[in-house]
Amino acid sequence: MTRALLSLAALGAVAAGVYGVLIEPYRLRVRRVRLPCASLPASGSAIRVLHITDLHLRAGDSRRVRMLHRLGSLQPDLLLLTGDLIHGGRDPEAELETVLAALAPIHATYGAYAVLGNHDHVRRHRIQGWFGEPLRFHDTTRLVDRLKSQGIHVLNNTHENPTVRGQPLTLVGVDDPFYWRDDIRRATAGAPRDTTRLLLAHTPDIVRNLGDERFDLILCGHTHGGQVRLAESVVWHTNTRERLPRNAGLMRVGAHLVYCSAGVGVSVLPIRLNCPPEVGWIELMPTGPEQSG
Repeated sequence: MTRALLSLAALGAVAAGVYGVLIEPYRLRVRRVRLPCASLPASGSAIRVLHITDLHLRAGDSRRVRMLHRLGSLQPDLLLLTGDLIHGGRDPEAELETVLAALAPIHATYGAYAVLGNHDHVRRHRIQGWFGEPLRFHDTTRLVDRLKSQGIHVLNNTHENPTVRGQPLTLVGVDDPFYWRDDIRRATAGAPRDTTRLLLAHTPDIVRNLGDERFDLILCGHTHGGQVRLAESVVWHTNTRERLPRNAGLMRVGAHLVYCSAGVGVSVLPIRLNCPPEVGWIELMPTGPEQSG
């Protein structure tokens, strides 16, 4: 009996491994969130945001590229990318070309905006770090320039003020907080405070550095939702310093409303289990100050 149970357990583990490597990482879902936003005028229109994070694309990852092409049927007002676009392997430029190929069918009416994550900066796999290989930061100038050449605005500790559906927004973006490259003071210098304000950051750890800055929503990723999730509190890894109430999704962290996506790609382990890849479709719904109470 014991031998039979062990055999069944082994078969189950193998089946879960095959599913987690070959199937679930490609079952992309669109997580939809409708968020009342008091800073939008009651007479205005909803603003549709497509949030994508943690692509972790390797060069020539054609299966994941095809998966992302399914998003081409969406028509967002804004495409917001919150880092780890590339995986940070030996050829980051080839990885970036794969990223651009994956995003090509997605057309955002009012533009695409991006911030960088830790894998966009570092050329070293975590497992190699376990064996003592030091961090190697590479120059992201060419990566940023290439993104800009494709019409993607890179918010590198800065902000922009687009008008979307006739409504002024402030989009603030910080460089990677995981390696302490964020500078919220520089990013918000001169930014209006009376508009709808969104913050793009790679990791939710950014909430530790915000001081009295107000944002209607913070968009981030980095946690991968745990990537391998046996239960909400039993996960492979989230790699955050801030203690979060959830591994992914819409949550309040301190005084801040955060949408942390489980992301698209994989890192360290090439597996997702009970945590499929996702992008966020976030509708900011006008309520107006007179309707917000």
